[in-house]
Amino acid sequence: MGEKSRPLVEGAFAWAREMKAAQPLTIGAWADFNSPFSRRMMELSDVVSFHAYDGLAGTETKVKICREYGRPILCTEWMARGHGSRFETHLPFFKANRIGCYNWGLVAGRTQTYFPWGSPQGAPEPKLWHHDIFRADGTAFKAREAEFIKVATGRLPASALPQRIVLVPTAEKTPVAWRYTLEKPADDWFKFDFNDAAWKQGAAPFGTLEPPFARKPTPSGRASTSGSAASSKCR
Repeated sequence: MGEKSRPLVEGAFAWAREMKAAQPLTIGAWADFNSPFSRRMMELSDVVSFHAYDGLAGTETKVKICREYGRPILCTEWMARGHGSRFETHLPFFKANRIGCYNWGLVAGRTQTYFPWGSPQGAPEPKLWHHDIFRADGTAFKAREAEFIKVATGRLPASALPQRIVLVPTAEKTPVAWRYTLEKPADDWFKFDFNDAAWKQGAAPFGTLEPPFARKPTPSGRASTSGSAASSKCR
């Protein structure tokens, strides 16, 4: 209800202060963190809490605003895989910045929070779960994700994660120069000896921001590695 809720928010804090509450008080900011109402909620709170169902860049912007009040920060809602809020992207950030956090959903059950918001009744199980980590039988939705959580929280050493062999340079650690085009290419663009010299050049990754990347991507198109015989479509 936005500003219509402000009198109740102000009153609730006043009642708690009048009773000399021993525990810290907070109310979670969740929309337009620069609005007067969100700013007032943070100002009233002993611990600044917030929701972050966006990608890492958006979460970093929210945290920057929350830090302006010089108080402990707690993320009370996050982790929506389809929105770019994932364990692989956010847990290391929260840990490095000493931000407490807890996500919505644990085991896929009656609340069905593994379905994206707005899913119709009777929809099939989504390929990409929205929330939740485990199935009802205790197995993880994504085994590698579960292992990552254990590594990020110190329950397992980093060496426990499967090691990958890089065949072609990727942009996971540093940007990589790739050739790309936003126009329909020649029919033989995927062939081994195709000359992509006329294509544009940009830094990967391309298209939608995906974990574990935190950089602004080059517009999506068809891309081939620069200086390499390998080529592929990039969405």
